[in-house]
Amino acid sequence: MDMRRRSFVAIAVLLGIFLVVPGGLRVQAQEPEQKQGGEEDFLIVKYGSIQIKSDQPDAKVLLNGIAIGRVNTVIDSVMTGENTISAVADGKTVTGTFMIKKNEVLKLEARFKEGKLVNIADHDASAKKKKEAEARPEKKKAEEVKKSDRSPADERRELHLNVFRLDFKNREAQEVTVSPRYSTKVISGFAESKGQTGKYYQTKSGLLLCEGGPCVQEWTSRFFYTDENGKRDAFMVTWKQMVFSGMTPTGTSSREITWCLNGSCKKVESSDTTKGAVTLDFGNYELSWTKESAHFRRNDIMKEITDAGGKVPD
Repeated sequence: MDMRRRSFVAIAVLLGIFLVVPGGLRVQAQEPEQKQGGEEDFLIVKYGSIQIKSDQPDAKVLLNGIAIGRVNTVIDSVMTGENTISAVADGKTVTGTFMIKKNEVLKLEARFKEGKLVNIADHDASAKKKKEAEARPEKKKAEEVKKSDRSPADERRELHLNVFRLDFKNREAQEVTVSPRYSTKVISGFAESKGQTGKYYQTKSGLLLCEGGPCVQEWTSRFFYTDENGKRDAFMVTWKQMVFSGMTPTGTSSREITWCLNGSCKKVESSDTTKGAVTLDFGNYELSWTKESAHFRRNDIMKEITDAGGKVPD
C-alpha cells in the first residue's frame, strides 16, 4: 500500500513538470523577459578614422596606449569620443588628446623634431588667420601708397568739386524724403529743419493732391563750407514743393530752391513739365537740379576739368 502511494506521489510530481498532450510530452518553459513595448536594448557603436602624416614611415600609432597601426595610412573603425593618440618612432613619442567624430577622418601630423602631434585642420586654419592678420597692414600700406600716388590737384578736386548734394525720394508722398550728402572735412555747422502745411490725399492713379491748403512741403539747411585756402562761405538752402488741388498745364505741383550765399539769396523754380536739369550760377558755385537730386559744385574746379579735356562726373 505504501509503495502504491509513493508511486502516485512521484507521478504527480512529474505531471507538475511535464504537460501531457496528445502526441507526446513538451517542456513548459518560461519565455525571456522583454522591455516595455517589445523592444530589446541594443548598443549602437559609432566609429571614425585616424590618419597621421609623418616623415618616419615606420612610426607606430597608439590609441590610449594600444598600438592600432602605422603612420601615413587611414586607420578605420576607431570608436568616437575623446582619445589619447600617440605616434612612436626610434624611441621618440609625440602625443595629444583629440576628438574622434563619427564618419570623419581625423588628420594629424607627427612632428618628432618639434615634439608635437598637431591637428592639420586646426593648424591650417590658424596659419590662414595669421596670414590674413599679417596681410592687413600690407594691404593698408598699399592703399596708403596708392593714395599718395595721387597729385594734390586730384585730392583737391575729389574733396572740393562737389560741395553739397541733396537726394529727393518719395516725391509723390505726403512726406518727401530729402537726404543731404556732404563731407565733414569741408562742411561744418550743419543744421536742418522741415515743415508741412495743408491736407493731402492720393488719387487712385497715385497722384498727390491738395484737399485743403495751402499744401506746402519745405526743407531747409544751414552750414559753412571751407575751401582749400581756408576761406569760409555761409550757405542756406531751402527746398519747397507746392501741391495743387488738381491738374494744371504744368502738372499737379511745382518746386523751388532758394539759395542764400553769405546773406545774398537767389531762387530757381521747376515744375512737373520741366525737362532736364535746372541750373543756377552763384558766385564761384553752380547748382544743377533735377527731380531726383540737386548738386552744388565749384565752378572753378569744373572749368579745370573741362579745360584739361576731362568730363565732370555725375
